[in-house]
Amino acid sequence: MHRVAVVGSGISGLGAAYALRQAHCDVIVFESADRVGGRMQTQSADGYTWDPAAQFLLSKFETMLALLTELNVPVLRDSVPPTMGIVLSSMSPETKYYFRVDNPLSMFSHPQLSLANKVRLLKLFGQTFWYWRSLDFPWMNKVQKLDTKDTLRTVGDRDYGADALDYFLNLPTSNLFYWTPEETPWWMAPFSLKLMFNAKMFLPAGGMGAVTAALGRSLDVRLNHTVRRIDATDDGKAVLRVQGARGMSGVLVDRVIIATPAPVALTMLADPEQALGKIRANYLRTANYTQVLTMAVAYASAIERRAYGVFVPRKDSGGLLTIGWEHLKAQGRAPINRGLGVFSTTASFARQVWNYSDAEIARQMIDLAVPIYPNSSPQAHPLQVHRFPHATPIMEPTRSRTLDQARKAGPAAGSPIFTCGDYWLGPNVEQALITGYRAAGEVLQSLQSPVPTKLQI
Repeated sequence: MHRVAVVGSGISGLGAAYALRQAHCDVIVFESADRVGGRMQTQSADGYTWDPAAQFLLSKFETMLALLTELNVPVLRDSVPPTMGIVLSSMSPETKYYFRVDNPLSMFSHPQLSLANKVRLLKLFGQTFWYWRSLDFPWMNKVQKLDTKDTLRTVGDRDYGADALDYFLNLPTSNLFYWTPEETPWWMAPFSLKLMFNAKMFLPAGGMGAVTAALGRSLDVRLNHTVRRIDATDDGKAVLRVQGARGMSGVLVDRVIIATPAPVALTMLADPEQALGKIRANYLRTANYTQVLTMAVAYASAIERRAYGVFVPRKDSGGLLTIGWEHLKAQGRAPINRGLGVFSTTASFARQVWNYSDAEIARQMIDLAVPIYPNSSPQAHPLQVHRFPHATPIMEPTRSRTLDQARKAGPAAGSPIFTCGDYWLGPNVEQALITGYRAAGEVLQSLQSPVPTKLQI
């Protein structure tokens, strides 16, 4: 039986480990934290339950849905309401426009947009249907012919109007992934519109962390174990230097998958080119990430009663980007008639306050919400601040081309070291899981073992 190590227990690493165990490998997962899940977890405190990072699944997440069935994790199909809110302006931030995310036509009743903006948005609808086949979630390689150097900012300002970009199109594109419009490829606008037409939001029973928790229970996971270094041996195996409670130890395995953010993966490798190959090593080196803070805040009353998600236009945000209202997301997430929000910040705000105490960060974030919900501050009780130094990989313009080149290059010949993570496809849990399956398939292929059909994606 081949022995394989997986470094990292996010959905990508757990998915890879699960697939390899099903293929009769002896798999061990090393995780530096005290719980599995990475950015896909669910937490509870004081009678409240929330998802600090990954918030929901989409009906287009076919790989994830199949995994949920295998794990016997129930799905709450109608738990996440499709109503969203947009703060209309810095002049009156308490005023919001509510719309249904499953009805893209609602943008034409948006009060912030002029008639000229709305007419120009017809071009976006035309682009969406014209490029429908190329905008095929989750396959990033299909957008290559659309993936020019044009950003959402340049195309949005030119084709749809600055207000249409700032008060609508930014929200399901750059705001959702914490990118700036200058970092976002232009095709994300029609891509997001297509998802609005034919994808619905839902939640696993027990929250997003129910999936990673179920995977963790089925695997040999070593929590509080940090892998410091990985070296290939002369006979094609790998040695991991692992820091645990009892000190440093060496672990010999036939293969290893590094399922961490790209910058973290590189710190474990003395010679990335030898371990990964020149093209793939360069791809990891050029991976950029957003740095984000999120915070769970309990309120004495349900101060938001309509929209699960409230977006703050970046130009008016002051640092607050989104609020996900967990008490509207699913039953039992907060005591009756109380509120629970998960605040997310801009990357620039996160960098500015990163080293502040949790108490100071909480104070500033609660203050940012007061103009949106006047008189809410006395009710607010911060539950937990979450720091994500590598929140989402930035899939900037032309990145899909670089990604496809790196994928086609394949692993380094004869190397026992492989990688996976959302930076290999895109910034959501479905795409992260697919990269884990792909890495498992590459490992099995290198061991000359049969590759199951579900890993050939």
